[in-house]
Amino acid sequence: MKKLLSVLFVFALLSGLHAFAKENKDLYQFEVLSTTDMHGRATMKNVSTGKHEVNSMEKVSTVVQKERKKFGDKVLLIDNGDLLQGTLVSQYALTIKKELENPMVTAIKDIGYDVWVMGNHEYNYTPAQRETQVKYALNAGIDVLGGNIVLKSDGVNMYGKPAKKGQSFYNPYHIKTFDFGNGKKVRVAVIGLGNANNANWDSADNYPNMQFMSLDNPQGLLEKEINKYAKEIREKNLADIIIVSAHSGKSTDDGVKTDKFMLESQAVSGVKNAKGIDLLIYGHDHQPNVEKLKTADGKTIYIIDGGCVSVTKNVFTVDFDKNGKPVCKNVSAELLYLKNYKDDKKLGKKLQHWYDETYAWTSSPLGTFANGWDKIAYQTKGKTNKDLIVTQTAINDFVHKVQIWASWKLYKEKNIKGATVSVTSSSMAQNPDGTIAYTPKDNDKISLNTLSLIYMYGNNSLCVVDMAPLQLYNWINRIANKLMIDKNGNAVIKPEEALHGTDTFYGIDYAFDLTKPMGKRVVYAKINGVNLLDMKKPVRVVLNNFRMAGAHSFFETTGLTENDCIWTSAKNLPENEVSIQSLLGEYVKEKGKI
Repeated sequence: MKKLLSVLFVFALLSGLHAFAKENKDLYQFEVLSTTDMHGRATMKNVSTGKHEVNSMEKVSTVVQKERKKFGDKVLLIDNGDLLQGTLVSQYALTIKKELENPMVTAIKDIGYDVWVMGNHEYNYTPAQRETQVKYALNAGIDVLGGNIVLKSDGVNMYGKPAKKGQSFYNPYHIKTFDFGNGKKVRVAVIGLGNANNANWDSADNYPNMQFMSLDNPQGLLEKEINKYAKEIREKNLADIIIVSAHSGKSTDDGVKTDKFMLESQAVSGVKNAKGIDLLIYGHDHQPNVEKLKTADGKTIYIIDGGCVSVTKNVFTVDFDKNGKPVCKNVSAELLYLKNYKDDKKLGKKLQHWYDETYAWTSSPLGTFANGWDKIAYQTKGKTNKDLIVTQTAINDFVHKVQIWASWKLYKEKNIKGATVSVTSSSMAQNPDGTIAYTPKDNDKISLNTLSLIYMYGNNSLCVVDMAPLQLYNWINRIANKLMIDKNGNAVIKPEEALHGTDTFYGIDYAFDLTKPMGKRVVYAKINGVNLLDMKKPVRVVLNNFRMAGAHSFFETTGLTENDCIWTSAKNLPENEVSIQSLLGEYVKEKGKI
């Protein structure tokens, strides 16, 4: 009898342990996926190169479908901004077919995104261009977020409703509830934040009555925006888990102001000084990354950036306490690199007409390269954009000539004299190894497709400004300071300096001596034989809007902003002539042979 009782006791004990193990094994999971900086890659192939994109939305679709097979409806899908701009397809869609649903919006609708956060490149466009696409997204049930994009005075928000000064133009956050049955629910909040530095890159006409930081946050600090909305969500008991999706990077995050402008990259400082959050999705710097940081309230969380080449994946494992409240047990993080996935052919077929129409638009011959390009192929073949900064090349001269030509467009009509000096960086399309993708040859037909390989920033426009001789000299001097002599004795851009912050000049004879101390490297700078510093009158200069926005020490060096411009292509030229790419095309059409 005792033996039987012992057996029954052991059996009961084992049964109890099994039940306990099963109960604790029954943890609940949901998944957060995100993309960032997809920059108009709506089609499987790139119109400029004819090659398959390694990071297309069709590949994103395949990733999401595979993940949904594992997690079912327990998936939250976020785009972290810079969705629309970046390819010839997006340029065609946003300028020629601007009233239609953009292919990138079609893609996020088809894939089933929950949230789209406004990035900085969304503001390369007019309110009508941008808000048309936002409405398409909203009508499809995609929440568009930008908590720190606020009204400067009383007005109307994105939804056509009256809004007070300081209120968000878009929704500041999105709440999604995951229902696991039996009353077990998890509410997840996504706080969406744009880039505080936005106003320093784009024309104010593109964001009327808006600014990119809350009124009580004049420094534009990410931490204050996070804490503001996280506190509101907690106090109103709106969510159990809080995620931040911020279009802010990490690469330049040093915790201090740079070039007298707000930090554009605050992922690190933002998290270290934030409270009550469980994950930061960030982007903007195009650098895929996963790491852990400790928040201001002592919690260690992931920060994750898909870097435009991957889908970020975070799996949240939760349990419920005796009161039914969710408790987060674990969060995992990984990057799903798009190059490892096949295209979703179904989505590709749906968007193929955009590729076909864009290709037809960009392939029409405008003119021809002729008379000597074969002889100077060495100037670009096998070189990089950085190589083209430190020597004079015919291809950069071509861009300079077009900028000066375009600056005289208002002379006949409005008697506004154009520029005699041009400033630009080298911006040719690159191969995967960084070498320049296109070298002009004699008899090459020139199309918009060709021109996109010569000047790849379809969103850049032109500005004309009068610079005091000293202002122009100081910028030339600052460029000299951005250069160095490498171990092989070659002039190169310093590793810490950005290509798109380093210029060449046309209409000026100048020389640098890089063996001299910083600030004393300009051997001479002359216009028509006259030393720049001996000139009394201002010099009329043409340059792009990105430079006039002031970053990369331009404002710090010259004190000039877009408000000082005599005219801009965005304000004064027809819409089809606003971009530098378009003006290159207009120039080629007029000249015929280059």
